[in-house]
Amino acid sequence: CFFGEDQVRLVNGDITTISELRSGMRVYSMNNRNELMEDEVIMILHRDPDETDLFCVIETSDPRYKLSVTCDHYVAVSDGSKTQYLMSNHVKSTEHFVYVHNDLNHQLELVQVTNVLRLYKTGLYSLTTNEGTLVVNNIVASCYSNVTSITTAHNILGLFRVYYRVAKWFSVEEPFKMRTNGIPKPTGIIVLRTTQHHTASHRLDDEHRV
Repeated sequence: CFFGEDQVRLVNGDITTISELRSGMRVYSMNNRNELMEDEVIMILHRDPDETDLFCVIETSDPRYKLSVTCDHYVAVSDGSKTQYLMSNHVKSTEHFVYVHNDLNHQLELVQVTNVLRLYKTGLYSLTTNEGTLVVNNIVASCYSNVTSITTAHNILGLFRVYYRVAKWFSVEEPFKMRTNGIPKPTGIIVLRTTQHHTASHRLDDEHRV
């Protein structure tokens, strides 16, 4: 999970926190070619501002960039030759680099990891994007934690991404309403279809009564 107070730069230039993200917000992520992408928050998977857990705090050679995620959360790292996603408790100082979003040229750069602290923090949040990654505090992280395969986890959520795209096509501003400690509630077209179905059912009932 992400730490609720960590910051996210939106595509429009605004800065917000993880705790303030909502379905439909435009954010930055990294694709499978290690390129910076404009992306969108599909849905908030978990939100608990009062839950406390052990976080791994990844510090870098640039003091502006550090990231707090639970120790089973995946982070994009490089050893200088290849990119991989490791659980944060497996990220090694002096051995790994993280991908950092340079605000000036909007490019991703590799920055050396210098330390990984373990601290208890309160405020756990998880979410997913189209790419399955998110730039947080300028550092690229996966959206997934506590899974054996982030590819499998991303594929399982494929139907939600399809629904999201359809909902956005119908101009639904927030396709998934956020809940605390629960599965996000779809809004918009599903509700519309349900309403239409109930309306049609009532009409049939009325006709039968006549």
